[in-house]
Amino acid sequence: LTSGLCAVCDTLRAPFVYREFDAKAIAEAAGRLTPGTLLLYRGSRSFEAIAGSKRGSWETEEYYGIQYRLAPLGADQARRWAAAVEEGAAGWPLALPERNRFIPTDFSLVQRPPGPAKAAKDRAAPRPSVLVSDAGARLWHHVDTSFREPKAAFVCSIAGPGISRDARALWATQILFSLVMDALQEEAYPATVAGITPAVAVGGEGLEVSVAGYSDTLFRVLDLAARALDPNSTLPTERFEAIRRLAVRSYEAERFAGSLQTAVLWVKMVTRRHTAFYDHLAAVPLVRALTVEDVLARRAALFAEGARIECLASGNVNATGARFALDRVREAVGAGPADPHELAALRQGTLSLPMGAHVYALEAPDPAERNSAAALYFEMGTSEKDLLVVATAQLLVLLLQQPVFSQLRTTEQLGYSVGVQLFQAWSASAILFYGMSDSASAAYLDERFEAFIRAYGTELRATSEEAFATAQAALEANLRVRDQSVEEQTGRMWDEVQMHTCRFDRALELRHFVKRATLEDVVMLYDQALALNGTRKKLSVWVQAPGEERRPAPLREGPPVPFNGMTPIKAEDLEAWRAERTLIRASDVLCTQHEFAAGAEPALTARADLPDDMDSRI
Repeated sequence: LTSGLCAVCDTLRAPFVYREFDAKAIAEAAGRLTPGTLLLYRGSRSFEAIAGSKRGSWETEEYYGIQYRLAPLGADQARRWAAAVEEGAAGWPLALPERNRFIPTDFSLVQRPPGPAKAAKDRAAPRPSVLVSDAGARLWHHVDTSFREPKAAFVCSIAGPGISRDARALWATQILFSLVMDALQEEAYPATVAGITPAVAVGGEGLEVSVAGYSDTLFRVLDLAARALDPNSTLPTERFEAIRRLAVRSYEAERFAGSLQTAVLWVKMVTRRHTAFYDHLAAVPLVRALTVEDVLARRAALFAEGARIECLASGNVNATGARFALDRVREAVGAGPADPHELAALRQGTLSLPMGAHVYALEAPDPAERNSAAALYFEMGTSEKDLLVVATAQLLVLLLQQPVFSQLRTTEQLGYSVGVQLFQAWSASAILFYGMSDSASAAYLDERFEAFIRAYGTELRATSEEAFATAQAALEANLRVRDQSVEEQTGRMWDEVQMHTCRFDRALELRHFVKRATLEDVVMLYDQALALNGTRKKLSVWVQAPGEERRPAPLREGPPVPFNGMTPIKAEDLEAWRAERTLIRASDVLCTQHEFAAGAEPALTARADLPDDMDSRI
């Protein structure tokens, strides 16, 4: 393909974009992949192993100055390779691989479901419908009508008491599937080459299975993933020690993640219902103690108490194909429904903080860490009860971002990483301030964030109509960004399913409420969630670098703000403190409704359904 432009030896491979699909061009390119047109690169572990070759002479490469030897392969070698393809590669030191059975040949598109010919400007985002719903499984299905590519994705979560009942079970399951996927690597590699990637791993609520790529051979690859799930399939254990050592090294590396990442991690560790999945350092001794027998026993017990399967088939896949994929996973799991009460106990969630301010402090896991960090988490409660609160919070965060950076990063020079963001997961919302510094202590960072929050109220109330309208327009524009690919579209829908929220038109609904929000709404949320000690729920996580108490005091702006009412949470008391907390109420009512139909308009919350006062909304 490049012979008309430059010599083959001067051709470098680089990324590029397919603008049009041309089956003829693909067939022509494939036809040129023969032994006679092969450019073979041969390498060795030692220079001397190649230097003894008598064919060709050594030359110096023009661009990088590397020595190389270039010689024709010869007609005899080409004939030997061709014969190996026809007669089998046994006995030949070099041979062409077998034909890749995962390379797609059918690029036809499934029939477009009936719907409007042209999308309206504010049309609802693509959303799946429910094909199957019973005690053991639920299957979501969406036929892509936006990109019209011969690609699809199939993702599943499998929850059950035998998968993640406790930390030891969770990490034994993780090692089990690392071992399984390692054993399947040789078979899965051709699928990856063909643009289809299978994956099976442990997630926050159970096993996660995914296959994405060209729809023609997607189900062949899904069969590999299904075999990984099958507790009756053969499990090679020769590489158990290597897999376990690799896992231990990976989990131990968590201590070097950096103080800011550690602070955010511990926000999750304090506020999430189930934390074993996040605590890699605690996993190290558990994984070190595992034996092959433990892993084999874990596999036998994996689905012994039942399972709940939730799947999404999206893209260029019809209803028959979606059902086939679910049936294949069900066959591999081979278990009946799990007890609903057990599943409810395993579901992830967010703990509600008590009123007031609490702080959890820990030393940086890395003894050579130079930076201290602070993460300030301000709870706002459920994000699904009223999207107006979420829209208001997004506007508040957007208005905060530049002043936070300007005051704390530029003027006070607290550190390179300083910011604020909205923190959402499992129907819960919070505003998170974060900072990291190699010169200030974690307590000082917290102090300066508090000083900023108290001073910012005057600036917020003075926001002009024009500035507020600009923020609304910017946020609305961000929410108008549509999915850019089948993979992105599938990921957005799957996130809603995984979080048990199923607001597939979330961006459209939020745009609706962004337009309705007022500056008074934003100020009220700022006061009640951030500024007023009597109404806010705050958690600070301090990660203290070694020797931070000996650091010189950095530049101060104004008098220090005292930490009135900061209640410490001691490490030895953390679990008892968490046990006293209640879950932020989350509802999956939208997920249990089966009225979702592709192309239907979203049902926006009517203004009459919203409370009149902002206090009750918060």
